[in-house]
Amino acid sequence: MKKTKKYIGFLLACILFLTGCGASSDGGAKDDKTPSDTTLNDKEDTAVKEPTPDKKPVLSDLRVLISSDVHCTDLLEWYGVDYSDRMQHWVDSVLKEHAENPFDLIVINGDISLDYWINGGSVLGKGEGTAGIFVNEYLTQLPDDLPVYIMAGNHEQYSDERWLALTGNHRQGAMVVGGRLFLMLDNFSGKLDPDYHHDGEYTLTDVAYIEEMMAQYPEHDVYLIAHYFDTAKESAAFKKLVAENDRIKGLFAGHTHKSGIVETDASWGNKPIAQTGNFAYFKDSAKESFWGFRELVITEENAYSQYIIVESVATVDGVSKKFDRTVLNQVCYYGTAPALPSQNDPLEKYTLLYDKIIEGSIKGDEGMKKTNRVQLIFDNQVNTKWCVRPTSADGSVTVEWQMTKAVQIDAYAISTANDWPDRNPDAWTLYGKNDPDGEWTVLSSISGGNLPKELFTMSDIFTIENPGTYQYYKLTVTENFNNRDLYQFSELILLQKK
Repeated sequence: MKKTKKYIGFLLACILFLTGCGASSDGGAKDDKTPSDTTLNDKEDTAVKEPTPDKKPVLSDLRVLISSDVHCTDLLEWYGVDYSDRMQHWVDSVLKEHAENPFDLIVINGDISLDYWINGGSVLGKGEGTAGIFVNEYLTQLPDDLPVYIMAGNHEQYSDERWLALTGNHRQGAMVVGGRLFLMLDNFSGKLDPDYHHDGEYTLTDVAYIEEMMAQYPEHDVYLIAHYFDTAKESAAFKKLVAENDRIKGLFAGHTHKSGIVETDASWGNKPIAQTGNFAYFKDSAKESFWGFRELVITEENAYSQYIIVESVATVDGVSKKFDRTVLNQVCYYGTAPALPSQNDPLEKYTLLYDKIIEGSIKGDEGMKKTNRVQLIFDNQVNTKWCVRPTSADGSVTVEWQMTKAVQIDAYAISTANDWPDRNPDAWTLYGKNDPDGEWTVLSSISGGNLPKELFTMSDIFTIENPGTYQYYKLTVTENFNNRDLYQFSELILLQKK
């Protein structure tokens, strides 16, 4: 029998404040409660003890998960993974993280579904949404004692009454956890319960609400979470509040499906907005914003946030890819953030083979000009490139080279050049042989290489499943991203396992 999620019962009808569920500095859960902590009744009711607002906050270490754009929907399939498998992968990834280092709060900041959508959401298109499936079938698998707040995004245009019935919390609310004030702000309440398909109407951040809650808790650090902060539309009053109030430490937003840090200007006090990623489809390059979520770690000495790409296997542009757990896009609010793990260096496990290539052996299609010659893809300089117009009948371009001796290439990567991402290679084949007059052996064939659109950026590492030891190699590029007239890239990086 499926267990019932107890957080549905304990969230208050208007605003819920919770404290005292922080983790100790070594990751263990704290058992002691302070008089200012709220307490959660084990029974499924709404009995909650609210903290005394004028008391000095009693602080505990916290780890908070902020996850957005999960998109539980049967309308679309992304990257060859059925939506139910994708939702279960989200649950399993959260549980794995929680088991290794417990969370004290989970905030899901919008778009758990595609219930309302300009292209035909579930509610109007099928008569029933899937947000409830995410709440009832997947969130119920999380630990009962782990507080969860579920925010509405632009694809959840439910009235507050319907959202409360669906999730157990209001569209906008607040929680106090570990002596810090978290404000969940509703910025898509402009067109609720629509009778036609659209993508939601952005509304300005509720400054009065923020000021009211901060006045009730005058000594608490504050973290603002929304589905989205539109920096171009936001009011001067909100920006002034953020800029002038040192208690406001961090801002978090989803909606864009990105995981980076949005830098703001002086009108915001230069306070960054941390993007909370997605578990649906990415809008950055795959290696920068694939499936994951953002963690916020708070102690008395330090507070920082970073994006966690979870271990996943998915098909991206026709290529099956494995994404290792990766931590990136870090921002520090005070104190000192830890150094990012070395696993973020994708080349750490490999030896680069530049010194094994015979420079005089490199030959290939002539570059557009002298500064675009083919030899430059092996100069270990990302600011030079091979830019070439194909002359072959099939429109392909080829580079050949010889190693100093027979060498095994286990993997390789390609770096983008200084302009025009449309010229990036998108399909190619790598070959090897030992007899200069012999037949070529196919080592790697890629269709839909999905090179980064960012300039001067290395691609994912392409692993050769059955590498051999060869002295002669060639790479034939048969397609680029979107410009058949010209191909270009800056480096072909040959790798051997250490």
